[in-house]
Amino acid sequence: MSEVTIVGAGICGLTLAIAVTAHGHDATVYERRDRRSGAEDGAYLTVSGRALADLEKLGIGPRLRSTGIPVHAIAMTADGHTRRGTLPPTEGIGHHHVWRRDLLTALQERCREVGVSIVHDAHATAVQTLPSTVRLHLGDGRVVDSDVLVGCDGLSSAVRRDIVTGPTAPVYEGQVVLYGHHRGPSDRQELEPGVLSFFRHEAHTVGVLNGGGEGIFWFARLTRPALRPADVGLHSSRDWKDELTAAFPATIIDVRALVEDTPMLFGCNAERVPELPHWGGRRAMILGDAAHGMSPAAGQGATLAIADALTAAPLLDPATPTAKFISAIAERRTAAADARRTPPARSSSTRVRRSP
Repeated sequence: MSEVTIVGAGICGLTLAIAVTAHGHDATVYERRDRRSGAEDGAYLTVSGRALADLEKLGIGPRLRSTGIPVHAIAMTADGHTRRGTLPPTEGIGHHHVWRRDLLTALQERCREVGVSIVHDAHATAVQTLPSTVRLHLGDGRVVDSDVLVGCDGLSSAVRRDIVTGPTAPVYEGQVVLYGHHRGPSDRQELEPGVLSFFRHEAHTVGVLNGGGEGIFWFARLTRPALRPADVGLHSSRDWKDELTAAFPATIIDVRALVEDTPMLFGCNAERVPELPHWGGRRAMILGDAAHGMSPAAGQGATLAIADALTAAPLLDPATPTAKFISAIAERRTAAADARRTPPARSSSTRVRRSP
């Protein structure tokens, strides 16, 4: 049995903690935020059927699907043409659209059930890899020694900074992402329920999901200067109305109606982690967004984080042959890179008529 220290209580860190416990190890998660953190209340995401099938094996799939919205297809409209692709299920489970807070709550509840400790207000400042242990230094002076340490601490990972050489700072991709949700009439945009529809105009994109009784979920990607750190978070939709309506003509999509129906927006910068030479060594490594974080526009972050955790969990034992460990992690790096450029399956194309 190994003592596993996990930095970051996000999707990857909590999934990893549950999984390593199932393999007989002790896991402790250190999270810089306090218990009252809103877990990014304004953000939502789409989780693949593959990831949900994996979470089902960890005991949280059913409770998560009960709060999510099934998504069975995606559509992209640009220059008057619409391309549509189906999202086939995995083991009978399809993609679901979920609030990030609901996913984190389900993971936290499962952690408590299996005996995982989550330590809040624990800010990681440094990582040392020693001959027989790995040492985590915390901002309040505490030191934690363990057999294995995994940094799942996101785009601005402190662990990545200490175990990977070369440029590691997140790179702004030139777009601000705004997330909105309202519970007005679900037929306002005349979109088929369960289809995630994208509308692209020049360098900007809007995505809309008709959630039926759960209302309309939408987001916008605007090519513009980055938000200041203090401005990442909730905004009044009125603050963005002019910029959004200027970016998307009414002939493309009625963005004005979306804004008017949505009181608040959650805004963040689209950032990615640069290509890294490795994800760490035998005792200290990074996974999830800390290793391959990409723009939220890619829609792959949660799915890749869950896959990383389930791949690594059975290997996080010093007794695992180094060659086996390196091979498995290298395969995950390749899969993460491929996911950035995988086109939707079973696509078709049609011409759509724009409103006069």
